[in-house]
Amino acid sequence: MGTIDTVGNATRRSLRAFYRKHYRPNNAFLVASGDFDPDQIYDIFHAAFSDWKESELNSLADASLHHGRFAFDSRKRQGPELLALVLPELNERHQDSEALHIAIRYLAIGKSSLLHKELVEERKLCSFVKVSSLSGLLSGVSVVLLAPIQPRFKTAIMDSLFRHWAEIMREGVPSEAIALIKKDIIHSWLYSFDGVEHKANLIAAEVFNEDLARIQNYADLVQSIENAQIVKAVNEFWQSQRIALFYQGNSNFTPDLGKLLKHELSPYKPTIRHNREKALTPEDSGAISRLSPKTDTEYYQFTLPGGMKVVYNYVPQRPICGFTLSSHLCQLSENKAGINYFTSALMLYGTEQHDHNDLMRISREKGFNIRVQHHLDSTLFRGKCHYQHLPFVLSLLQEILLNPVFNKSHLNMLKAAALDNMRRERSYPASYAYSKWFSQLFGKENNLLRATGEQKDIRAINVEDCQSWHQSWHIGRDFSLCIVGSLELSQIRDLCEQYFSCRPTTIDPLPHILSYQKESANHIKQYKRKDQSIIHLGGFACPASRRKDNSAFHVLAQALGGDLSSRLYAILREKYGYAYQIGFDFSSVTDLGFWYAYVFVIPRIIETASG
Repeated sequence: MGTIDTVGNATRRSLRAFYRKHYRPNNAFLVASGDFDPDQIYDIFHAAFSDWKESELNSLADASLHHGRFAFDSRKRQGPELLALVLPELNERHQDSEALHIAIRYLAIGKSSLLHKELVEERKLCSFVKVSSLSGLLSGVSVVLLAPIQPRFKTAIMDSLFRHWAEIMREGVPSEAIALIKKDIIHSWLYSFDGVEHKANLIAAEVFNEDLARIQNYADLVQSIENAQIVKAVNEFWQSQRIALFYQGNSNFTPDLGKLLKHELSPYKPTIRHNREKALTPEDSGAISRLSPKTDTEYYQFTLPGGMKVVYNYVPQRPICGFTLSSHLCQLSENKAGINYFTSALMLYGTEQHDHNDLMRISREKGFNIRVQHHLDSTLFRGKCHYQHLPFVLSLLQEILLNPVFNKSHLNMLKAAALDNMRRERSYPASYAYSKWFSQLFGKENNLLRATGEQKDIRAINVEDCQSWHQSWHIGRDFSLCIVGSLELSQIRDLCEQYFSCRPTTIDPLPHILSYQKESANHIKQYKRKDQSIIHLGGFACPASRRKDNSAFHVLAQALGGDLSSRLYAILREKYGYAYQIGFDFSSVTDLGFWYAYVFVIPRIIETASG
């Protein structure tokens, strides 16, 4: 967005001048993807844009990366510690961009990366490792952001960070890791063909890159990358003089930079090679067949032996299957605060047949994902896969549901991350303000705000608690399954009966119990030295059991503050300029509903906005 100075100095005149110069047809393109008549849509485009006038444009800035110097900076600031390593990143038209992409994935992207495995899972020094990509048509940087769980961990974290950086500079990426990372990249590319919006984005990206052929040959390009090219790229672009390190925390900190950079490397010629696999293509298929194209969308419902309900949504010619295993089990039904969150999250870290590493490897090889989501009144195991892998994915979903292994080390990792996230909440005004408002309405002791429970609840949970909670489940009674795809209905029914049938039970499902206490105070003002003020206003509303009123309230919430056309946006922001961010939301469960409105304002106009 620029800097405080560039944004502050922007005027209507300067913005209009920029628009007139750069928003021109010779600097733009339009992509259409979907079911349309090419001649008709050409006429529409021509009528809409033929009068748009061209202008002279400056050529793009030099896209090459220049040598710099190693930089370290620190900022003393109240709040949890953060570390950031900044590495060069190449634009996609650069011949080494994919090699550097593989290197940063191996180092820091995802749960399979070196830094996540060591710092989050094994040593539990960080609550997260994230990577932000800041580049486009021009080369830029990758920012590796690390969140120390304790301030005293920062030296060990930096030692690990630079040790892995040096290993990649010296040896590149092991062949087994290269093969899996290539699968990650290619599967993501294959998913981009699913849906007209995703495909339009894919085409648009390659128009930017001036290489439409990449839409079909991208997999071959990725498969062609070998370790020699990776080592060459990192030694050219990840040299110490081109990287930067930043620290933010409560105390002054100066690391031993000489020690961190002691592995300064000269170019290295590796001997590591790997067998190149045949690249996957969007047309690849497996043994399972898809239905022939139809013109309509169909829904099928059936109940399995044992009671599980299944909904199958047939969508013609869909190469990707989506699935959700949903349950009423949630924070409202648990017997110990946070137990449902940690039990369901921990189930994805290993089964009796597959440990965590197996699950990670298999999901990357076959290109599917299964994740868990926690809502106030439900828990969802959901994901997507290539249609030919649906039988295997459903069998694995059964494993996860019925035969999990509750590993103490992984539980401790999840608990440490949850506790650290709660500590960091005070550093994020929006989330902190919401939690303060929520406690004001429902009291400090409630089971509505956090799926994890509070800090004391998190610390009290152990593996035995998770095992006991899981043993109380019954898949036929407590779960429903939804699948979206273009497979034969008979195949879907056979797979579901094979993996999710069970003996029926006469035991009633666990009830939802709301635990909260209305507070007497209805107004709180808390002063902090911040450059923004946040106002929350809200109260009780109709429950979901009143379906017609519930639907009406959702429509009302959208009209009042849902998006750019909402009433609050039009009045508070656009008409009067009181607030720069506005929202109105409504949430409900069977026996309770609540609404809240919020605004972010400049402190000096807070009284006006409140009125």
